[in-house]
Amino acid sequence: MSASLTFVTDAGRLVLTDGDLNLSNSNAMALLSALGFDCRFEEAPAMAVEEFEQGLRLFRDSEIARYVDGGVPTKDSVLAGGARWIDCGRAEGYFANKVAMAQQLVTEAKGKGAVKCYFA
Repeated sequence: MSASLTFVTDAGRLVLTDGDLNLSNSNAMALLSALGFDCRFEEAPAMAVEEFEQGLRLFRDSEIARYVDGGVPTKDSVLAGGARWIDCGRAEGYFANKVAMAQQLVTEAKGKGAVKCYFA
């Protein structure tokens, strides 16, 4: 499963951007948590773009990345019955990269009239 950062106008119309930000559900939850938001994005209502941008700024301007963006190693496991499970992990700096991408999208979407955003 994956989640995409989505922008809408005050009237609820979709705002299209030149790029996109797609994350696995687990990475979307981890990123939202690192930004100071409730990680249960599937249940959350759209938030003001300015609120989301404030979370991005908090991440960039603080020491949060130092604690949460060190990466997660790949895990390769063999489950009962011989099934193989591979968790691809997460590269160091992954969240900082996604925060920079999100900021570019926010700036573009605001210029096109977006006032709310959410992951879907």
